[in-house]
Amino acid sequence: MKTKQILLFSPKVYLSRPTFLKSLIFFVFLISTIDAFAGGTCIMNKYRWRNDDGSETTATWKAAENIATTLSSANTNFRLRIAHTNVVFNGIPPKGYSLQYSADESNWTTITSVGTINAFALSTTTHFSDGDPTTNQLSTINFTPWYCISSSTISPAPAFTTLENELEWCIKATSNAIPGTTYYFRSINEALSFTYNVTATLTYSPIPCINPTDGGLIASSQIICYNTKPVALTSTALPTGHSGTIEYQWQISTSSPTFVDIPGAVSETYTPVGTVTQTTWFRRLARVTCDPVGWVSATSTNHIEVTVHDEFTAGAIQTAGEAICYNGDPMPIGSTTAASGGDGNISYSWQSSANGTFSDAIDIESNTASYNPGLLTTTTSYRR
Repeated sequence: MKTKQILLFSPKVYLSRPTFLKSLIFFVFLISTIDAFAGGTCIMNKYRWRNDDGSETTATWKAAENIATTLSSANTNFRLRIAHTNVVFNGIPPKGYSLQYSADESNWTTITSVGTINAFALSTTTHFSDGDPTTNQLSTINFTPWYCISSSTISPAPAFTTLENELEWCIKATSNAIPGTTYYFRSINEALSFTYNVTATLTYSPIPCINPTDGGLIASSQIICYNTKPVALTSTALPTGHSGTIEYQWQISTSSPTFVDIPGAVSETYTPVGTVTQTTWFRRLARVTCDPVGWVSATSTNHIEVTVHDEFTAGAIQTAGEAICYNGDPMPIGSTTAASGGDGNISYSWQSSANGTFSDAIDIESNTASYNPGLLTTTTSYRR
């Protein structure tokens, strides 16, 4: 085979092309390996579990520092805060942090945003954004801000030399997490060796997710006037047969049995807002918060009927009037339209007025639809 001589590094050293290519590949590999070893590493010193119920500074803690905790449900956000001491190698601080979990502290899996296979996944939160700076929350010494992380797209930049930093991850257990299993968590970076003074520990003990078999009872039915407000609806029996934390949703219907949710009505009892003008039904749904399919499998209480009377109208009387002599006897004042509505039990009351404005109204003892005034000596107005 013919070869071509190529000068490399020294006029006294000659390599054939195949040999040169092999040497170049080895040289590049050697540089890459050295670079990997050259990066700094970190020491994981402290951790603390917390709830995803507030900002980076206000969220509550699930346990004390370096104390294990228990997780009771899947697909619910929780957070892990870890403090590191940076170790510089060849003047290069550590970089590229990730979070891993293990069920045996031997086989580790990196947590990402995709949880179709893994037991845990990074999860977005409404309480912070990826890359938000951390503040000093754990008992660190020479603190420098670092990152809050809820996405695997975040890759922290190199840390400051000789300082401690804190990372906080927002994660959740997936349906692949095994009940009754203790999991261990650690942070890693791009260095080839790590030091862990602690590993975060969590036991997955989910509460069985069972919806109520009985939705309970509410009270009580009522009869009200048109365009008035119903009184508060109370709970006389709570849901039973469930396992998990109960939540409620009240519903309303004006054409039973079709019900719709009442926005914001999520308590054990409910006080209707505003007035109603037609017969209306109420009910309360109950389910456990861990139910992954929403309210489809929720259990209902009995239905409460609020009966609304028809709108009341006073009717009308004859208004033509008449002229009579002094001390004359006017014709009876008739009813042109009877009163209606309400509960149907109609009663009447008449009044008279000498000035026609009824600012001087005088009640008349009469409970009839029409009225016969009797003898009059002054001009008089009447109303019913």
